[in-house]
Amino acid sequence: MEAHAVSRNDSLFILDRDRHALAWRSRMAADIFVTILTGIGLGHLPHYGRELNAMEQVIGVMLVIVIIGLVVDKTLFAPIETFLHRRWGTART
Repeated sequence: MEAHAVSRNDSLFILDRDRHALAWRSRMAADIFVTILTGIGLGHLPHYGRELNAMEQVIGVMLVIVIIGLVVDKTLFAPIETFLHRRWGTART
């Protein structure tokens, strides 16, 4: 097996994968928390939409989940990533 140095692009890809995995786990945890408090969450809505043949509900909830993910990514994860890149000297020039 050959050893190779991790290039700058490889490390950015790894950070990106980890960031999205964390975002997905956070969304799932929030959905469980909201479901416990209110009895319904974003995870239940597509299921109910599928059961009722309401495809507009399923697609609408999917879009809401994507928008929430993008907002959280841009407002929370992007500044942290920028800080870490500057701190470790891998900032894009």
